[in-house]
Amino acid sequence: MSAPLRVIRPLAVTPAMLLDTNVPLDDCPAWDGNAVYATGAQVLETSPARPVTTIYESVQDGNVGRQPSQNPDWWLEVGPANRWLALDNSYSTQTAQAGLIRYVIKPGQSVGAIAALNLTNHGAFGVTMTNDDGRIVYERFTHPEALQAPADWYCWFFGARTVPDMRLLEDLPPYPNATITVEIHGGDTLAVGVLLLGQEVRLGVGVQWGARVELVDYSIKQTDEYGDTKLLQRAWATRASFNVLLSRGEFDAMLAFGRDVRALPCLWIVSDMYDSTVIYGFWKGITQTISYPNRTDCSLDIEGLT
Repeated sequence: MSAPLRVIRPLAVTPAMLLDTNVPLDDCPAWDGNAVYATGAQVLETSPARPVTTIYESVQDGNVGRQPSQNPDWWLEVGPANRWLALDNSYSTQTAQAGLIRYVIKPGQSVGAIAALNLTNHGAFGVTMTNDDGRIVYERFTHPEALQAPADWYCWFFGARTVPDMRLLEDLPPYPNATITVEIHGGDTLAVGVLLLGQEVRLGVGVQWGARVELVDYSIKQTDEYGDTKLLQRAWATRASFNVLLSRGEFDAMLAFGRDVRALPCLWIVSDMYDSTVIYGFWKGITQTISYPNRTDCSLDIEGLT
């Protein structure tokens, strides 16, 4: 495959970085210290105990005056509010907003790549970057292209087409004080699972041929003693195993990078030739072999998130 391995490590977006968004905080009412909550009542709370606005559910009747983040015996943490689901690093949970999802973020550092993952019913995807003096230094809008495997001419013209559920831009200029506006257009069921901002890291001389990609299905497929089969569709994930050829000077750098992201989901771009080799997940194993005086073989196993 020859091209280096590319990895985008996600930047943790905090409330201070999020300058504006059109996704409201209307999942449920905000917590009121004077209100009395029954079992099952849900509230929103923004507190120093949690980095984002979080939904809590009361687990007892007569719940009054107890701050949700400080009283786990009275409140169950449900998860981030809809506004923050696209920014919580979880692939399966989605921020949903009909028509348009817009985030205005000031990272406070240079961002070279942006990805939107697990998209539903999406259309145009746009990124605008303005410098601290208000000048637009980057602006790009892309539209999804339907994919069709060209098995023959009939399939090309009349076969079913699918739209990729991922958008990726890797050419943002290095402006550390820039403000970034991300817009995702779509239909009534528009949703995005992950909005990832970060710097792209290039590792190795090149990814070697022989990469393996595996589809892991978590569905239930059980056949009982009478021969009846139960099928229950559940989530799926992608796994990849591949080798990267490293220069001698990258031996320690690869291990150091692996230590830094050992429990952090990243976007691993193995090859531009196949969309299935772009995987959002974590590494399960990194093995390096000193095969040559100036070259090292590095074997990686990547586990995609569901």
